[in-house]
Amino acid sequence: MKQLNSDNLEETLEVFESIPFGFENMQEYRMLLYAWSQFDPYGAIDYCKSRASGMGAGFAVSGVLEGWAARNPEEAKSWVEDPLNRGMAKLYNFGLIKGWASTDLEGASEYVMRMEGGDEVQKLAGMLAEFYQKRGFGEASRWAEEIENSKLKEAAFTKLSRTLARDQPGELSQWLEEHADKKYAGKAFENLGARWGETDPQAAIDYFTALPEGSNQVQGFKSVIGKWAKQDPLSAGNWLNKQTASPRLDAALANYASTVSRDDGASAMEWAVSITEEKLQQKTIRSVGQEWYRQDRNAVEAWLPQSGLTEDLQKSIRNPPKKNWWQSLRDL
Repeated sequence: MKQLNSDNLEETLEVFESIPFGFENMQEYRMLLYAWSQFDPYGAIDYCKSRASGMGAGFAVSGVLEGWAARNPEEAKSWVEDPLNRGMAKLYNFGLIKGWASTDLEGASEYVMRMEGGDEVQKLAGMLAEFYQKRGFGEASRWAEEIENSKLKEAAFTKLSRTLARDQPGELSQWLEEHADKKYAGKAFENLGARWGETDPQAAIDYFTALPEGSNQVQGFKSVIGKWAKQDPLSAGNWLNKQTASPRLDAALANYASTVSRDDGASAMEWAVSITEEKLQQKTIRSVGQEWYRQDRNAVEAWLPQSGLTEDLQKSIRNPPKKNWWQSLRDL
């Protein structure tokens, strides 16, 4: 593929005629289309459309655009922005930005920040975050902080947190502390809590305890406790026991109760009823009760009459839905 040119292209394509044009051979075709785009992107695009249609052709053309944009982003961008190609522009943009960012990250970033759209633009911002991360956390974090669009800022923070939460939780937590009251950092705090909760839950819970009260602290508690309860439910429970009941712990209590209920529904119910927020409490009692009912029907039947629960909630607990295959596998 490194030696592909107009002279040997026809011979090369004869070989590819015997290789199905589908996702199972994506890597082979990606190399072909990237190399072809270096000297004849239009021909490569026509080839994609002759071998497939619809989304299949769209994904293939995106591969052409990746190589094209790495060499000549302005030319590739003009092709994507042509009204004739607007129907697949959301898909094409992934190839365009990936190739563009590989050789001109600032230019690609500036283009994405001016784009209008929804989830697909946020995914592009996440892609850019991966490229900036290769330059080091300092530059990546500064770039994320300078983003003005709140949705794109959230996407950048979220992607960076996924990369760093497990390997560099200390550095990530120090950076996020400056954004403790910001909505755009919510998912980043969630990722930090989940990953740090796997490796050092005590350090993670101490960190979130010291944060200002707010939604990000609540999310952090929930994430850490969810992981901690799976690894060491006794230690996680001891920590919860020492805390004063309050709304900021409700999500963590619900997560803990749901996790513990898979092994001990009776104990989990004690945690579920301690939740202060009524709707979350009722939801958790229902799910925990149903899990308990599967484990020990007689014990639940003896508890329900004195539980103080509504008739509807008691009826729901007595009729737990059948678990699907994924839920059953998760409980092994």
